[in-house]
Amino acid sequence: MAAATMGDYGFGMGIGGAIGGSIASVIEANTMQGWYNTNAILSESESQIASIGAKMNIKKFREQADAFLSGQVALYAKAGVKLEGSPIEVLKASARELEYDALVQEYNADVGMWGANLQASMYRGYGASAARAGVVSGVASGVSNMSTLLMMRG
Repeated sequence: MAAATMGDYGFGMGIGGAIGGSIASVIEANTMQGWYNTNAILSESESQIASIGAKMNIKKFREQADAFLSGQVALYAKAGVKLEGSPIEVLKASARELEYDALVQEYNADVGMWGANLQASMYRGYGASAARAGVVSGVASGVSNMSTLLMMRG
């Protein structure tokens, strides 16, 4: 059996480097996938927090609207105005406008939650892509390096 030459050691180190580089690509991709998944969880949490905050704000707004309308009724009564005709129409219009404002707040909250959930989905997709790309890159790097080493070996 012939003794190993420097070329044999270089070839062996090249194989080790190719394998190491491939493994590093996969590890890096898995790390990226982890970061994207963490960002997805944060976006989902942001959506849930926004939903809770919006519900609280809308509830408070409706309570304030009811108090405002009750105050209008009390002022009309104190002034001796009967709640019919124009005064009642003013109250109805105020109630409609206040409810419309509440609905706009609900819509805006829904849009914000949709955006955060969409961002979470995108992060998950990026993570899956990063994982696949890491495997493909690792395999391609390994094949390329091994091919180069084999050509050098002759």
